[in-house]
Amino acid sequence: MLENDFHHALAKAVNYCTRAEKCAYDVKNKLYEWGIVDEKTIRDIIEYLIANGYIDHSRYAQAFVHDAILLKKYGKIKIRYLLQQKRIETEFIEPALETIDSENYETLMREEIRKRLKKNTLDENTKQKLIRAMSGRGFETELVIKLLREMIKNGEQ
Repeated sequence: MLENDFHHALAKAVNYCTRAEKCAYDVKNKLYEWGIVDEKTIRDIIEYLIANGYIDHSRYAQAFVHDAILLKKYGKIKIRYLLQQKRIETEFIEPALETIDSENYETLMREEIRKRLKKNTLDENTKQKLIRAMSGRGFETELVIKLLREMIKNGEQ
């Protein structure tokens, strides 16, 4: 790759990273999209971005967890899985997940359960569907069952 092409790709990558938090996986995919396939060039660009603070996996994991809870309303299991798919190290995932306020998390779960509850009788089939739906969104099955029981007991459905 020519030196001029490298600097052009680096400038595009810097611009890409300044618009929103990105991880190395995102940048690598974007570089491929732009037609940059030389592994050494990709590695050099990513190393530069990390060294200069454009990519920070700890910061990325924090932002990802925040957005996944607030905007997408995902549970911890799904968030962990999505971060692992982006090749974020566990040393960054776990501390980011620990920042989730447990009260707010349970409130979110209760809201999601209420959305899925029907006003008709809550039979066993409906409960199982609800538990599967919540598990599919990444919420812990045991916690879903516990909250569902509490909600039924308190007449919240």
